Amino acid sequence: EFLMEMGRNEEAISEARRALELDPFSLAIGIQMGDAFYHAGRADEAIEQLKKTILMDPNSPDVHGVLADAFAQKKMYSEAVAESQTAMKLSGDEPGATAVGDAYKSSGYQGFLQRWIDQLLQRPPEQRFPYELARLYARLGKKEEGLKWLEKAYAEHRSGMLFSKSDPVLDSWRSDPRFQSLQRRMNFPE
Repeated sequence: EFLMEMGRNEEAISEARRALELDPFSLAIGIQMGDAFYHAGRADEAIEQLKKTILMDPNSPDVHGVLADAFAQKKMYSEAVAESQTAMKLSGDEPGATAVGDAYKSSGYQGFLQRWIDQLLQRPPEQRFPYELARLYARLGKKEEGLKWLEKAYAEHRSGMLFSKSDPVLDSWRSDPRFQSLQRRMNFPE
């Protein structure tokens, strides 16, 4: 994960590949490999790896969540929504999965994202996942709201912030001085 967090995606892929050779049945390493491909912008390889990894444990919400990201990266939105719903169900949020699915059917991918945001905002503050909210706003193209939640994630020392340097969802914000300031405050090594 460290290599991905630092944006050293090709090294992350190389290390994950070696780890997978040593332990080909490790769910965690399989997910890591798929996530490394996703962070490197290699969605096809991420999807291929994650489909293999799902066979190890179809009940892992993590693998379905990363697969949803890879499908979204390729603009394969119906697949991304289906995988997001599966991850939500496996995490115990059956009503949420149904609600976002209904929103997708009636309003498309943008409606799905907005409904997911609405659901997160209805939770108590300590259960809102500000980094995930920032990512969802980024996908909607709502930079102001997204940067607000990214600042909140930083202020709350949320672990997802470690991926902000390399998360492809945030790429459109990288030239924004506010995003750059936040990255400097994170003190990432060069």
